[in-house]
Amino acid sequence: MTSYIDKETNLTPETIANKALDILRNSSVLLDKIAKDKDYVDVDQMATFKKGDSVKIPSLGTLTVRDKSGQTDMTVEEPTTSVVSLSINKHKYVCFGVEDVTALHSMINLGEGYIAEGLRGIAEQFDGDILALYATLSQSDGTPGTDADRDLIVDVRQTLNEAKIPLTDRYIFWHPKDESALLQDTDFYSASSVGEAQAASINSTGLISPRPILGFKHFVHQGIVQV
Repeated sequence: MTSYIDKETNLTPETIANKALDILRNSSVLLDKIAKDKDYVDVDQMATFKKGDSVKIPSLGTLTVRDKSGQTDMTVEEPTTSVVSLSINKHKYVCFGVEDVTALHSMINLGEGYIAEGLRGIAEQFDGDILALYATLSQSDGTPGTDADRDLIVDVRQTLNEAKIPLTDRYIFWHPKDESALLQDTDFYSASSVGEAQAASINSTGLISPRPILGFKHFVHQGIVQV
């Protein structure tokens, strides 16, 4: 944090941490849509994590559905449970100092402004690291260089449905170029397709949609690689 806290600015380690976490949550598009360590380990264990440690995420084995005949024993199977190990290998920080104490006192929320600016930068890098993982995926739909349209979303939906991916918590993150193309595609968001209220919301806010369209919640993100 810092070795000097000015009481007149009300910036203490506790207030800085609380403000920083709020800003990080609000600045990151992905933070509330991915699995996190708190989903798999308890709070006490989280407090001991350091760089180089790993979080073990369980991957459940498959179960077989069998027919049961009368007066016969059931077949007990022991599914194979594996784990995906994620290494804690990055530590991001922003460090700043304001030596002009007069300016710090005279400018309203100057310290908080720098905290917000730093955390937005960390959130941008955080999202970028997550989005870069797309390069490791083998499944793809669509043609590079072609604008996104309704048909592409339907194809992606079919791919997920055939793979028996749960229908809930489905998201698509669009490059600004593709958001622009979709906003010009009336078949995608017309009132007859998504309802008048949703169509009006899209017209005013873009693809940051409060409700799913074609089974997905849509978001625009500048960190998406254009293809």
